[in-house]
Amino acid sequence: MKKITITLAAATVAILLLFTGCDKYHRDRYVGYWDFVTEKRTYSDDFEIIKRDTINYLGKISNGKYENEIIIHYTNNDEITIHVDTKGNLYSICEGGYCKCGNFTKKDKIYFNTKSPNSYDISETHYVNGIKK
Repeated sequence: MKKITITLAAATVAILLLFTGCDKYHRDRYVGYWDFVTEKRTYSDDFEIIKRDTINYLGKISNGKYENEIIIHYTNNDEITIHVDTKGNLYSICEGGYCKCGNFTKKDKIYFNTKSPNSYDISETHYVNGIKK
């Protein structure tokens, strides 16, 4: 009887350690308010910087429609829906499907960039860094 009690106690402790020791993936860990610093660069068709602007903004990350999707509101007028994997890598839609565009470092820091064509020969790229509040 004593062996059974000890075995059950050891098994219970082992199971509890497994559950508390694992850092399981939950996109909810990124949800909340973030301090974002966004550098917007506008390039000409020959990749010369035409304009550069830096914006500080208290933004928000929220859950998207799908399990691996988050919505990042990083300036007053800019928002992007990004896919996040279990390692914190960020992917946006590009010509070939999904392209890596950034990542979370730890649970409280983020970096990503995104491109948006403004016209036929000018494009704007946003380089975004954020720290969770």
